[in-house]
Amino acid sequence: MNARADGEEPSVGDTQEPGSEVGSPGSVEAVLVTAPRCHLCEEAKTLLAEMEDSYPLRVRQVELASKEGLALSRRFSMGFPPLLLIDGERFGHGRISRRKLVHHLDKRLGRRR
Repeated sequence: MNARADGEEPSVGDTQEPGSEVGSPGSVEAVLVTAPRCHLCEEAKTLLAEMEDSYPLRVRQVELASKEGLALSRRFSMGFPPLLLIDGERFGHGRISRRKLVHHLDKRLGRRR
C-alpha cells in the first residue's frame, strides 16, 4: 500500500463494493491505526482484508505518526499498535481476535451464527 501525502493510507481492500459508500446503511466503518514495521499491524491488515469478503466493511488505515493517528491514539488510550475502531468506537489494540471481530460484526449487522 502506498501512503498518501496526508499520512493516511488507502483502504485495505482494493475495490469498494456497491452500497458500501461512507454513511450507507448496513456498512461498518473500520479505522486501523498502524505503525511502521509492526507485525501485529500487518496481521490486522490481513484480517480486515479477509473480512471484507464477508462483511460490508469500509476500512481506512491511518498512520500512527500522522496528526489524526496521534489524536486517535490519545483519545482511545492505545497501549500499542495497531488500534482498531469500529464505527467510531474502540474495538481493541494489539493482536486483533478474528473470533471476537466476527462475533462483533455479526451482532452489529443482526446476523445469526
